[in-house]
Amino acid sequence: MPDAPGLDRILPTPATAIDDDDLAADLADVADRWTRLTMIASLDGATAHDGASGDLGDDADRRMLAAARRVADVVLVGAGTARSEGYEELVVDDAAVAWRRARGLADHPVLALVSGSLDLDPAHPMLRDAPRRPIVLTTDAAAAAVDPELAAVADVVAAGGEHVEPRRAVAALHERGLARIQCEGGPSWAYAMLAADLVDETCLTVASRIEGGTSGRLGAGDETIAHPMRLAALLRAGDTLVVRSTRVRT
Repeated sequence: MPDAPGLDRILPTPATAIDDDDLAADLADVADRWTRLTMIASLDGATAHDGASGDLGDDADRRMLAAARRVADVVLVGAGTARSEGYEELVVDDAAVAWRRARGLADHPVLALVSGSLDLDPAHPMLRDAPRRPIVLTTDAAAAAVDPELAAVADVVAAGGEHVEPRRAVAALHERGLARIQCEGGPSWAYAMLAADLVDETCLTVASRIEGGTSGRLGAGDETIAHPMRLAALLRAGDTLVVRSTRVRT
C-alpha cells in the first residue's frame, strides 16, 4: 500500500509536507481565548458515514484533529457523539505532551461532555481513565440529581434550563481557566454553538466523496445563521482539503 500523501499548506504561506509541529504552531497562533470547531464533511455536506464521522476521515483529518487537541485547553463534545465515535480517555501522544509542557500547558486537555440527560456510564474509559478530571455540562435539573457514581469521576456542571445552553457552557469552561476550546460537535451541538455565535474558527476537513443518505449536515438547523467568515488557511493532502476559516466580527 502506498504511503499516505503529505499535508501541504496552500494558504497563507505555501509549504510542502508540513509536520505535526508546524500544524500545531499554525493552530496555536490565535487569541488566548479562542473556540475552534473542528469537523469533517463530504462534498455534499454529510458529517458521518454509517453514523460515525471517523469513517469519512483519512490520515490528514486525523492529523488535523490531533494537532487541534494538542493546542487546546479543553475538548468540548456532545456525549452522544463521543459514544458513537468511540472516544476513550483523552490523551495526546508523547510529542504533544512535550510540546505542551514547553509552553506551560497541562500534559493533556480536559474532556468536556455535553449531556442533558446524564445518560453516562461512570465506568466508561473516557470518564474512568481520563488523565484529567472530565467535565459534564448538563441542565440545572439534571445537575441537582446527579448520580454519586458519576460525580465521583467527573465535575457535573449546571449549564442550562430545558437544554444545555452554549453560552453558559462556554462561560463555565472559561471560569475554570479553559480558554482555548476545541469543539468536536456533533452536528446538533455544532449548530447550537454556531447559532450562539460562539465559534471563532471553523476547521473543516472536506472529504472528496459524495455521501448522500440521511447523515446530519454541518450547520443544518431551524434558523439561518449567516455569519460571514474569512479564509485563514487552506491545506491539501491528495484529494482531501482542510479549510480553516475565522469569524468576521465588526
